[in-house]
Amino acid sequence: GQTFWCNHVFYNDMVKNRPDRRPVIFHRWGGLGSHRYQIGFSGDALINFPTLAFEPYFTSTASNVGYAFWGHDLGGHAFTDEKIVNDPELMLRWIQFGVFTPIFRSHATDDSRIERRIWKFPNFPKLRDAVKLRYALFPYIYTMARETFDTGIGMCRPLYYEYPESEEAYKYEGEYFFGNDILVAPITEPALEDGISSKEIWFPEGKWWSVATDELIEGPCRKTMCFTQEQIPYFFKQGAIIPYNPPTVMNVTERPGHLILNFVSGCKGEGVLYEDDGDNNDYSTVFATTILRQSFKNNKGEYVITPRQGIYTNGVNARSYTFRIYNTTQPVAVKVNGVETSNYSYDVKRKCTNIDIPCTDCTTEVKVRVVYSQ
Repeated sequence: GQTFWCNHVFYNDMVKNRPDRRPVIFHRWGGLGSHRYQIGFSGDALINFPTLAFEPYFTSTASNVGYAFWGHDLGGHAFTDEKIVNDPELMLRWIQFGVFTPIFRSHATDDSRIERRIWKFPNFPKLRDAVKLRYALFPYIYTMARETFDTGIGMCRPLYYEYPESEEAYKYEGEYFFGNDILVAPITEPALEDGISSKEIWFPEGKWWSVATDELIEGPCRKTMCFTQEQIPYFFKQGAIIPYNPPTVMNVTERPGHLILNFVSGCKGEGVLYEDDGDNNDYSTVFATTILRQSFKNNKGEYVITPRQGIYTNGVNARSYTFRIYNTTQPVAVKVNGVETSNYSYDVKRKCTNIDIPCTDCTTEVKVRVVYSQ
């Protein structure tokens, strides 16, 4: 009762005193019924690897009771012992897991023994790379947040939502879907002495692009994979089109004039980009969507940005793009809207075709056709 009243007062105070802004409540997990509050956190987690290992399971299965948009005290909250309290590897793996959760924030109790400023850690470059990945992913995350709002289905959800007939979907509790198109299997145990982490991962039916290791994995299968400290086990579904911010974005409220679109080529697929003004109460009616499509036949791929639909008052009206098309051979010809272009390159190691698309009005179609070497 006290929690409900406290949140009721704070929310309505925001509605009254900041009518031009989007009111929000950030509430700790309080058991069944907590889904009535917009976003939340799990409470005071202990600083150790077993707690980290529990959180992917905890996060995804919370969708079963409607508690879909929440996060954790990344790095852990409460002191356990001197040996692990500021362990750089534990902090890194916790932050990397946090990238693939709805709410991304480190936090700890007021204790002089605990450090949460990532620039104070000896592996700061790796921690920073994880933060940069989070900023890059934000257009996809925001799109999936809208889907969670519309459907009630959690952004993080167990594998058995998609594959209920597969026993492995229940057994591999440390894996989950992050939105519609990303499978995540976070590293939650200390690495071996050489710094390499080995993990057995179950891949459901379909094909999955391993972003860390640049390979297409065909499911259903179990596969033991090795990852360096920098590498995160996350996988794009074949056919997916995942929008990224460019590295220049320093704040997730920015609306950049350039986007990166990640395609996993080789089959037909569709994605979407959702946009609204970001911080007002008009999102029910004032928003825009852009449907993204791809197809593949023989050695030819087609990649399409359809005209933006809807209302988007504070956004950019024109954009340039970088297409990153994974799982391809060397391109031999590229056409953008029917005109041959040389503004492309091929990354042999990543099996990735990169194409630069000039600035285009968001209400017009962009169609790219690529012929690949056999």
